[in-house]
Amino acid sequence: MAEALNLAASDDVALPLVRPNYQLAMALRRHLDLVGTHREFVERALATIATDPEEEVRTLLPLTERERAVLFYLPTMASNAEIASALCVSENTIKQHLKSIYRKLSVGSRREAVRVARAAGLLYDVGVSG
Repeated sequence: MAEALNLAASDDVALPLVRPNYQLAMALRRHLDLVGTHREFVERALATIATDPEEEVRTLLPLTERERAVLFYLPTMASNAEIASALCVSENTIKQHLKSIYRKLSVGSRREAVRVARAAGLLYDVGVSG
């Protein structure tokens, strides 16, 4: 982080740092706490990037119709095989859709995908009426 900031601050190049990214914001704050170099530059960058994971949704890549269909099943306990059966596709196809969903949502797991998708309004909690 320190070397990246040395290079960026010397040329006042903040673009790679200002894409909304919660993890980057956390790393920059940790840098300020532990190292503290380039404080003014880092504070300017922090002022322009997301500070809350739910703010990240502004930069999501659009999901295809099939990816949205797979995404619908992620909050459930359905296995990949069960999702594949429900959507009449192979399990490998589901795995490819999941890989694409994770990439587009910048996440690494179902749980993270559900969190980010809910924050983006792509998934809603469905209550069961009695």
